[in-house]
Amino acid sequence: MHLPGGPLAEFRAGLPYCGAVIRGSMTKPSCWIVTEGAAGMESQCRGLSDALGLEAVIKRVNPRLLWLALPSNWWPCPFRSL
Repeated sequence: MHLPGGPLAEFRAGLPYCGAVIRGSMTKPSCWIVTEGAAGMESQCRGLSDALGLEAVIKRVNPRLLWLALPSNWWPCPFRSL
């Protein structure tokens, strides 16, 4: 299912989006690195994005105290907060 607004509209609607590059785009393909700020995790993800030829955009998240008490697979719609 594709919405008229493109990938951003699909993301806001809660639909899965694989991050595919739109053909004809003049910019370098990019990827998100979503992390809590751990240096080791960020460096590994940067290395992977460099190896794939992607521009890395780092998104640091800080879960609130209530969510830290629950396992991450119990969080409802965790990507909506990005």
